[in-house]
Amino acid sequence: MVISRVALIAALLFLPAASLQQDPKADKEKARQEQKKKEEEAKAALKAYREERAKAKETDDHVRAIESLSQSTPHPLIRTELIAVLNSSSPDPIRTAAAEALKKFKKDAAACDALIRHAKARQNEDLRRRCIRSFGAIAPFGRSVELQPLFNEESTALAREAVEAVEAIGSVRMLRPLVDLLGELERIREDTGRDPGGPPVPGGGQKGESGNEQRVQRKKELLDPTKTAINTLWTGHALGKALKDTTEANAALTASRSQLKKIQEDEDAKDKAP
Repeated sequence: MVISRVALIAALLFLPAASLQQDPKADKEKARQEQKKKEEEAKAALKAYREERAKAKETDDHVRAIESLSQSTPHPLIRTELIAVLNSSSPDPIRTAAAEALKKFKKDAAACDALIRHAKARQNEDLRRRCIRSFGAIAPFGRSVELQPLFNEESTALAREAVEAVEAIGSVRMLRPLVDLLGELERIREDTGRDPGGPPVPGGGQKGESGNEQRVQRKKELLDPTKTAINTLWTGHALGKALKDTTEANAALTASRSQLKKIQEDEDAKDKAP
């Protein structure tokens, strides 16, 4: 009788522990069912979207259909449809709505590829700005470097979008390009717009008075956003107090080289995570 009681107690103690053990097959089946459910929901959303677009008569109707689709849970099927719209010859407001909707696809390589490609294309500026903004909302740390060429855009509105997208991604690897841009802007003299030396400032336009005016205007529109982006990255990673100018920033980057390397390694690990 004593043995039976001991065995019974042991069995009762074992039951909760056994119930906590995961069944790999059950987990796999559960994940498969969840994936199937999401796919069915995406297909239903796409069906409703296509029906709405089929009835659309005006551009605004098509835009509303895309906005409605964007409310659905992100899924590769929906992302594929949005990219197709972005790549299409549809009117720019429709393509811009697709670019806006893609901002929900965090770290999605295909979405990032499409957005950055159109951000760099020579087409409607509003569409390009929307693509840059959405790219900044979803791109992993490592892809922030793809925005650097846009700092040189003649349109300061596009250049500013690129700077702010870099700020949104928040990778320390972009501190050096931002500090270099700050240096270029600080060299522009606001009295004449002449550059006292050093590499040419991108977006300076033609030589002469009008070129000088463009350079000064570029400084006015980009200087503060560039400083803000630098200090968002710098203070956001607890690297120190806000940096005032290029001289202070260059010194800080040199002194913090090892810390920056470690932070970038952490960013790379996060990029690889699901």
